[in-house]
Amino acid sequence: MGAGLTAFGSLIWLFWPENFLESLDPEPLFVFLVSAVVWVFTEFKFNDDIENARASPNDVRNARDLLRLHAEEFRTLLKHHDTFQFLDVAYYNLVSQLLRRSQNGSFIFQNKELANKFRSFCTALERFDQFVGSHTAPELIAGALRTGFKPYQRVSQEQYNQCLNLAREANDLASEAWDKLTLFCEAVKELVPEAFDEPLSEVSWRSVSS
Repeated sequence: MGAGLTAFGSLIWLFWPENFLESLDPEPLFVFLVSAVVWVFTEFKFNDDIENARASPNDVRNARDLLRLHAEEFRTLLKHHDTFQFLDVAYYNLVSQLLRRSQNGSFIFQNKELANKFRSFCTALERFDQFVGSHTAPELIAGALRTGFKPYQRVSQEQYNQCLNLAREANDLASEAWDKLTLFCEAVKELVPEAFDEPLSEVSWRSVSS
């Protein structure tokens, strides 16, 4: 707007005299041309900034899913849960589902900063997922499948201690993934504020079988 007013003022300066040909002055003409170029550039830049500030529907939808997981399921699994203890496999299935959707391109972010932070989170989450998958197997307990490092059958003290150590490693990996997810959610507050317009709901793809 300021650049536009400057250009307009220069135009008045240029054409104010009655005799245009005699009063044509190169100095105001130069000021007008420069101001006009700056004005056009500023308008285009302003429009680009508005366009870039608008989050895509895809980014809003996926950001809301991760905000929900950060507030609920992943908060339980990655922050509060001790992996030595048994937990319903549904929590671990969500991890596998999210990683699979990320790998096949059905869960991505168009915003470059969010995409980088999400990729960093997925790298940490995959390390956790692979570690748990390599050292545990679901057990049917009280009618439900549950996963944990705690031995379900009687074992030697040495084996029990090994399981404890593995659980500590898994807890460290979970904490790393949680920290990456928290960094992502902090970026969402700045880059996709639209994600907070409605109450968070259960992720749409949770019912997909693992």
